Amino acid sequence: MKKHALWILLLTVVLLFTACADQQPAAGEQSPEETAKAFLNTFYTADEEGRYTEFLSATEGASSDETLDAAADAYHASLAELSTEEVVETLAQNRTLSQYDAAHAGQDVQVQSVELEADDGFYAFTVEIDAGGTAETYTGQISVAEDTGLVDNFYQAAA
Repeated sequence: MKKHALWILLLTVVLLFTACADQQPAAGEQSPEETAKAFLNTFYTADEEGRYTEFLSATEGASSDETLDAAADAYHASLAELSTEEVVETLAQNRTLSQYDAAHAGQDVQVQSVELEADDGFYAFTVEIDAGGTAETYTGQISVAEDTGLVDNFYQAAA
C-alpha cells in the first residue's frame, strides 16, 4: 500500500512540475519588451479565446450593474494580467478593446508581427495583422513600469 501511495505522490509531483514549466512567465518575470509584446498580441488578436463573444452573451439582457461589472472584468482579464489597473480602466472607459473587437467581429484575425522601438521611456509600436485576408497596420506607444513590470501606458494612434 505504501508503495502505491508513493507512486501516486511521485506522479502528482511530476504533473505539477510539468504544468508549471509549461506556463509563460508572469508580467513581472519577463522583460519589458516581452510584456509589451504579450499585451499587444493579446489586444490585437480580435475576440481572443472568445472574449468578445462571451462578453456580448454575458451582457445581453443583463439587469444589474454587478452582472455588467463582472462581464467587463472577465472581458478585460487577459489584459489585466499584463497591465496596471489604470490601463484596464482606461480601456474599459474608452471602449478601446470592444471597439476593436466589434470592428473585427466574425473575422479570423491573426497578429503577423509586433515591432517595438525604444523611444524615451516608451516603445513606439507597429502591429501588423491579417484580418480575414486583409492586411492592417496599427501604431502607437506603450510603456512598461520598471517597478511592477506591467504595462502602464497604451496609446493607439488613429488608424
